Amino acid sequence: MTNSTLATASVYQRHYDARMARLRGTNHAEVLEWHCAGCGTRFDVGYERLIHPSFRPLCFDCTTKETPCE
Repeated sequence: MTNSTLATASVYQRHYDARMARLRGTNHAEVLEWHCAGCGTRFDVGYERLIHPSFRPLCFDCTTKETPCE
């Protein structure tokens, strides 16, 4: 049995395309919306980041301001 690199790549590309089509429009990364403590807007945050003890509920804009919201 020989595995052609080209054949393997072809199979992988079909697998990847099918997987991405199944995941499109779903919450497959366990991303949640959370309210920013600074400005109140909602932003996306991953579940693993959310449950981490060092998580600060600040959106990107509030995190990168020279004068923090807090």
